[in-house]
Amino acid sequence: MIKKTKDTNLYVLYAVYIENCAKNLGFYDLLSQMIYEPIEFINAKNRILKLQHMDVNPVVKLISKVFHKLSIAPNDLLLSGILDVENIIVRHQLIREELEKMNLWNTVDEQIQHMPLDKKLIEFILEIQQNPFVNIQECENQSLFSNTKDLVKSMLKLWRTPEYRTQSPSINESTWVHNMLNPIIKYITYDLEEDIFIRWDSVTSKADISGVHRNGIYEWEVLLGEASNGPFINTIQVQSHVSDDHVKLGKCAKDALDDALNFITGTLNYSTETQNFKIFKEINTFLIHAHGTSLELFILDQKFEPFFRLRSLTKISIPYKAGTIGGIIDLVQSLQIFRNMLIHSLNKMKTIFETQPQFNDKERVLKE
Repeated sequence: MIKKTKDTNLYVLYAVYIENCAKNLGFYDLLSQMIYEPIEFINAKNRILKLQHMDVNPVVKLISKVFHKLSIAPNDLLLSGILDVENIIVRHQLIREELEKMNLWNTVDEQIQHMPLDKKLIEFILEIQQNPFVNIQECENQSLFSNTKDLVKSMLKLWRTPEYRTQSPSINESTWVHNMLNPIIKYITYDLEEDIFIRWDSVTSKADISGVHRNGIYEWEVLLGEASNGPFINTIQVQSHVSDDHVKLGKCAKDALDDALNFITGTLNYSTETQNFKIFKEINTFLIHAHGTSLELFILDQKFEPFFRLRSLTKISIPYKAGTIGGIIDLVQSLQIFRNMLIHSLNKMKTIFETQPQFNDKERVLKE
């Protein structure tokens, strides 16, 4: 009976019925056996199964149709309405196969174009390796070269640190964040002080790093980051921590866009037909995940409404070893692409708020 009901959409209805009966009759032994999942789990599945009967994107409709055939873990981001492309490739081969049959997979697993670095910037990075005190020649983009120099010097400092050369376990998460992640965040957000404020917070349930775009009375989370332990510890517990933080980042990013949507449609009273609402749908949330000696850059977008899509920009090996200058160049290139996409979304946000007079009169807002 269990298998039969699981193979149909009635599964969720039977599950709710059985669980309610067990609670009413006090059959707690039955509940503890977890024949069916908890009610929250069931309701999430039910919402996804109903999408096949709605006017939604073909990708969403197809996923809804095959959803009952999938093996879904309780922490799967799909239950939160997030299409985690990497997770689909690794754990949900059926979704990929069905999308490929309909020539839809390429619309989900879109490749982000990696633009090459300017040759002058590459030459400058190589010069810094030879002489960290090299002068910056007067040029059109002085700030780019100055901040690149700061980032490269921070990586070269890792090369000279004995604890990194020996991969010492004494380099804990806080030390790794200070030495590696902080310079990277500074590089991504240089000259954006007016547009984004970075908060570091590892105490609350929010992400370790939160970058917010402030406009009067509203703070829009646009950049989120997590660091999962130090770089040279790789236990089962650490691997679990990495997985949990990935899920946490995805959910936090979705919450950020959901909250912004409520603000757009509630406080600003935009209908779904307005130009500003359409601009909102083009805004992304940007995610940074440091784990082991790797740095992953992700983007959460709104392409497949009502689902969100989480896709990877790149996974970089942090160039902490002496001589890995090529790794530093790759790091700078990836961060530049990530930064440019972030700026694009920030500009979209400013476009939305510029049409609202209450957000333009900053002096009045501050006095209030």
